[in-house]
Amino acid sequence: MRLSLTKAKKFIKQLRFLGSFEKKTSIIQLLDMILLGFRYGFSPLEYNLYGFYKKSISRSEKLSFISNEKILKIFRPYLNHKSWIPILENKLLFFLYYSQLGFPVVEVYGFYYPERGFFLDGSPLREKSDFLRWLNKSDIKGCVVKPLGSLGGKGIMIFEELISPETIRSNDGKNYSLNEVISLMEKDIEVRQSKEDNYKGYIIEEKIEQDPAMNVLSGKSLNTIRVSTLITNNNEILIDFGMLRVGREGSITDNLHQGGYVVNINVENGSIGEKTFGYKEEGGPWIEEKEERIKDFFTDCKVPFWHDIVSLAKKAASFSPELRSVGWDIAISKNGPVLMEGNDNWDMVIAQVLSGGYLTEERREILKEYGIEFPR
Repeated sequence: MRLSLTKAKKFIKQLRFLGSFEKKTSIIQLLDMILLGFRYGFSPLEYNLYGFYKKSISRSEKLSFISNEKILKIFRPYLNHKSWIPILENKLLFFLYYSQLGFPVVEVYGFYYPERGFFLDGSPLREKSDFLRWLNKSDIKGCVVKPLGSLGGKGIMIFEELISPETIRSNDGKNYSLNEVISLMEKDIEVRQSKEDNYKGYIIEEKIEQDPAMNVLSGKSLNTIRVSTLITNNNEILIDFGMLRVGREGSITDNLHQGGYVVNINVENGSIGEKTFGYKEEGGPWIEEKEERIKDFFTDCKVPFWHDIVSLAKKAASFSPELRSVGWDIAISKNGPVLMEGNDNWDMVIAQVLSGGYLTEERREILKEYGIEFPR
């Protein structure tokens, strides 16, 4: 009873949120929305994102989509074992695991955490003096400071240059004192991470130089490709979905929650989709088509090094026991593709907005082998 009441409250809250947009909901649509919501778990937001309000869309087409509720409660738990998920969620564990297996990954220099932090050479990383000592003795040109386990690009700081013993310049052109950097990290650990993240602390990692072919829109962001893999019950590795993520001009990250753009990728040949999407407002959740034609910035309208990207994603999947559905974030450096992150929750909602309902006949058969069946 309490669960149903909570679900009803969330449903009504989203209805009120959608009321602020131009599209109005008719009585018939509202009844349909309620039916799909309480029977199949679709929220009012998903109802509108997937175009369920259109008269031309049939019931079977609607049920080719998976609601986020079912993704969280059925899809992910069945395919990815909880004991292996921390390797993806915890950025330090991710680096230590995949680097030991010889994957091209971003080098991690250290883990900042008050009283318990360390650099990978064994020296402490717990306060400003530790950070300063390392900066002065290293020959790095830049570094990235990011939360150990947060999503959505929150808390990331990208630094290009050490311009004085205690001042570093950010990707956005601003100068920060080391006191400010340490203060920002500690505040985030104490306030936001305590409430939102599964892991506390920051990693200090290499700032890679991306291939010029990926530096579109004159942005400062590292633009990445998300490629999801699906492992069948007989251990065949399939490329399940592809998405190109691009930061808008002036942005330091390609994340949607920071104003980035997403475009569908045809996984067969790496060709980039016609339509570009982004959030209506920076924080989301309403996604809409944008004017920018991202595909026009790429030679032959294709993602460079696509064959290498596919090979890297499949290899990563083959070394990830009991992780059968993973979204791999891959960047293209001057030396080729680099494995940046793996995601258990690889944002299937956005994927379905870009490419349609996930539940094709082929996927239904694969999921059936794992004991997962969705209504038709």
